[in-house]
Amino acid sequence: MQAFLRASGLLAADEAPAAEALAGGVSSDIWRVRPRGGAPIVVKQALARLRVAQVWEAPVERNRFEWRWMEAACAAVPGAAPRVLAHDEAGVFAMEDLGGLPLWKAELRDGRADPAFAARVG
Repeated sequence: MQAFLRASGLLAADEAPAAEALAGGVSSDIWRVRPRGGAPIVVKQALARLRVAQVWEAPVERNRFEWRWMEAACAAVPGAAPRVLAHDEAGVFAMEDLGGLPLWKAELRDGRADPAFAARVG
């Protein structure tokens, strides 16, 4: 991940910040990284084998569709999705960190179904 961030110009060559794993990913590894002197960023790397009970494999190239959708959404409605900062064809991309937003599936799992929040997301 750090090699990707360095190659993308998001980390200096001598920088090795800690990466905080974010919860909720079954199809990707997701980290929050705090570059020296910059705002935190989120890095998402697609997994070839999903973290589920059965063997479930998926092409990592699927991340390309996610970051392309995010770019299109932001072009159509600025702020509709996190801004993509860098990406590669191997299934890794970096985006702006939107900060401490709740993980929606965890909210629903824990019985917190807020119609107003769902309307804002929609």
